[in-house]
Amino acid sequence: MQMQFVQSRMLVVVSALLFAAAGAIAGTGGTEFNTLLTIVTDWMTGALGRSLAFIAVLIGVGTGLVRGTILPAIVGIAIAVTLAVAPSVVNGILTAVI
Repeated sequence: MQMQFVQSRMLVVVSALLFAAAGAIAGTGGTEFNTLLTIVTDWMTGALGRSLAFIAVLIGVGTGLVRGTILPAIVGIAIAVTLAVAPSVVNGILTAVI
């Protein structure tokens, strides 16, 4: 059971890295998506992102209290940090010049 959990997490991480690498070589065009990018970034860094992060922490803490372990709370905090940091990290990766 534990091994399947680790394997599924690794699959998610590898998939995310592959998508990031594909986006890095996509080029500089696509100005028609700037509005969408602005909207999604505002959602993640604004009140919606903070609300989702807070809810993730609350669910993690609640689940941790019921199960008697701290791991779900750590996952909730990791989700909250990801929501807060992801837009700047993705922009930094995709706008990097080699």
